This record gives sequence, structure tokens and C-alpha cells, in this order.
Amino acid sequence: MSLALIPLFLLVCGLILVIATDVAKPSTQRSYLLSLLTLTLSFLAQVFTLVFPAESVWAPIDRVLEFDPLSQGFSCLALFLAFLTVGMSKDSFEEASSKAGEYYSLVLTATLGGVLVAHAEELLTFFLAFELLSIPLYALAGFRRYHRKSAEAGLKYFLSGALSSAIFLFGASWVFGACGSTHYNTLISGFEQGHGQPMILALLMILSAFAFKMSVAPFHMWAPDTYEGSPIPVAAFISTVPKVAMIAATLRLLLEVTEVLGNELMVVLAALSILSVVMGNLVALTQTELTRMAAYSGVAQIGYLLIGVASVISLDGQARYDLAQGALGSLYLYLLVYTVTNFAFWIILLLVSHQRKSTRLEAFDGLAQTSPFLAFALMITLFSLAGVPPLAGFVGKLFLFRAAFYAQPLMAFFGVLGSVTSLYYYFNILRRCYFLKPQDEQETFEVSAPTKGLLVALLLLTSLGGVFPWLTEICFWLAERMILL
Repeated sequence: MSLALIPLFLLVCGLILVIATDVAKPSTQRSYLLSLLTLTLSFLAQVFTLVFPAESVWAPIDRVLEFDPLSQGFSCLALFLAFLTVGMSKDSFEEASSKAGEYYSLVLTATLGGVLVAHAEELLTFFLAFELLSIPLYALAGFRRYHRKSAEAGLKYFLSGALSSAIFLFGASWVFGACGSTHYNTLISGFEQGHGQPMILALLMILSAFAFKMSVAPFHMWAPDTYEGSPIPVAAFISTVPKVAMIAATLRLLLEVTEVLGNELMVVLAALSILSVVMGNLVALTQTELTRMAAYSGVAQIGYLLIGVASVISLDGQARYDLAQGALGSLYLYLLVYTVTNFAFWIILLLVSHQRKSTRLEAFDGLAQTSPFLAFALMITLFSLAGVPPLAGFVGKLFLFRAAFYAQPLMAFFGVLGSVTSLYYYFNILRRCYFLKPQDEQETFEVSAPTKGLLVALLLLTSLGGVFPWLTEICFWLAERMILL
């Protein structure tokens, strides 16, 4: 077996083991530990294959999956985020304990789908991986099936996902008709054979399907209700892992046609990014339910990430490869910073909702008096999401907007404007934490040692990553190894 296949092999074996042990003798603790062990080993194996790449992969697999630094780098991040999801899931909601085998097996299946999405280099393989990622998430979103909002979240997510799948397949059929193949590296042949208009239509449909999964405006209508109704660990997973996988897929697909459509694709991506930044931040200003606020904040954040994607596509299409390489490093840096910081926010929200039985804005009143640690952690998290120096979020946005300035200065302008707007609703949460009194001044928060350790590790990454250059250097080193076609 090739070393490149070991992370996938470990994921599949761990998934089978979780299911088999749960059928034989259900145990919440065993399913939890097996899932953590599976993701840990798979992540370490993926890092090893990234640092020491395999020379060859079995030919039939090599035809449909790509094992280059681009896919492996994004897969590492997806596996790490899945590990965080499992880590925060224990005792987080009743169904995760009573049906642990089903819950953790669905998380592992979705993770496997996300990793395969990042590796896919052919449309039908991508579609199978896309569905492997999506179908478990429909079930996870509605996992609390006796809660009305959870059932509604699962249904809305399923309907929007089914629509995006249908749009993708229709676009893929046009690609096959124009190129005679569904491999990414044959897309350019469709234009060379004079099928430019069908190919443009196909790429627009495929890009729309991608936008659905990433909750890009105006394809984000499912996100607020899904985030609100899903269990908090599931919402954290949905808000991060699919975005990581789909950004990798978007880069791999669009970089194949930058020679003929670089400027046009940049315009489309720039329009989607600006619309997401503006709409996400403006609607988030009015939200009082923090899960919905996180959804609209996520729409704005994917807008920032699309600014990076548009910069990579534009600069690569203009044959400015050094700048394109820097834009890719900036994109990966901000993606890493955002997803890690976002998970820290979801963990804090989970702890507060357990204690105060609410995820509304009022639940954070006087948090600094009853739990100074959580209030301080929330301050670091929100400051990083808003891009306040010297935290990692500021550094990530600085590099991202610098890359956008070289590609299209208008994207950088709206990115800065959106970041300034986001300060209002982020600071509003902190205002309630530090300047309002809690309903019960004798209240005490009990945070378990593993949860506190996990939160501290994320906060250190968020804060020290902006002060010391090692995080930036790693991301740009990785970008230098990623293949730009």
C-alpha cells in the first residue's frame, strides 16, 4: 500500500471499528475514544505524507484522486477540525451519549467525505465524495429528531443539498458533453474544441453548487436555520470542515481553466465575495440568537476566503506565479486561523448554553463576573474574528487583503469595510459580558479539565500565531509546495 493512502485507510478502519463495537456492545466512552484515536492517527499520517510525499500511488486510484501538497494540506486541516468536533462532543447533548455509535460514525463518515473531496481530480469522484460528506451531515443536523428546530434544520439542509447536487450533476453533464471526459485536466480541451459557451455554463452551475455547500451569499439561505437547530458540535463541524474541503475543490477545478477564463472567473468570485461580506455583516448586526449570528458571520468569513480564492485565480491567470503563490499562502493562513478561532467560539457557546440553557445574546450577561476565564477566552476569540491586532486573525486578514490588492483593489476595500462593520456585533457581545450584571451573581461555571485544556490550546494558537511568525511561515512554506497549474 502506498503511504499516501494510509490516512484514508485509517479513517475507514476506524469507522468500521466504531460501528462494529457499537453493534456488539454499545459504549459511549469506547466510541468516543475510538473516534479520537482514529482522527489522531489519520491526522498524523496525513502530516507525515505531506512532509515525506509518496513517489507513486496505485494507478486506478491515481487516476481519480490527487495526492499532491494542495490536497494533503487541506486534508490535514479538515482532519484536525474533525478531531476538535469529536473532542467537544462528549456529554454535549443527550443524543450524543445515548446514540454514541451512530453519532461518531456519522462524524467519521463526513470527515472521510471531506478528505476525498479535497483529493478528487475528477467530477464523478468528486460527486461521490461530495455526497459522502453531505448525507451524514443531513442526519447530524437533525440528530435531535424530537426537537422541532433540529428536525427543521435537517430538512432544510437536505433540501438545499439536494438542489446543489442536482445543479452540480447538470453542470457535470455539460462538461462531459463538451470534453468527452470528466477529469479536471481535460477541461481546457472543451475550450480548445470550440465549446466555450457550454463550458462557461457548466462551470457556472458547478460553481453555484460549490457556493451552496460553502454558504456563500446569495446561496446561504439554509445556514441560519441549520446552525440554530443543529447540536452545537454539529454546527461547528458544518461551519468549518465542508468549507475547507470545498475551497480545496474550487481551487483544483478553477486553476485548470485560468489560462482562458482567469479574468472572468475572478470577476464572478469577486462579486460573490463582496456580496457575502456585505450581506453577512449587515444581517449579523440585527441578530440576537448567537447561532444565527454565527451563521451570518460565517457568510461574511467565507466572503473573505473567496477574496483569497479570487486573488489566486486572477494572479495565476495573469502568469504572476510568485504573487499567486503568496495569495495561496495567505488564503491557507486565514483559513487555518478562522476555522480554529471559530471552533473556540463554538466551545464557549456550548459551555454557556449548558449553564444558562440559552444561546441568545442575553445568556452572556455578566459572564465576566461569574466566569472570568470564559469571558477572557471569548474576548480573544471575537477580537481575532474581527481582525484586531496583534492576534492571528489580524495577521491573516492583512496578508489576505494585501494579496487582494494586487489582484483587484476593490475586494480589499470591501474586505476592510466588512471587518470594521463586524466590530459592532462582536463588541456588543463583549459589552454584555463585562458591563451588565448576571441574573445570578452566585453562579459558578464548571469547566472540565480536557475542555479547558482544549480551549487554552486554541487560544494560544489564536494569540501567539499573530505575535510569532512561525504560523505564517508554515502556511507560506506549504503554499510553495502546493501545485499551481
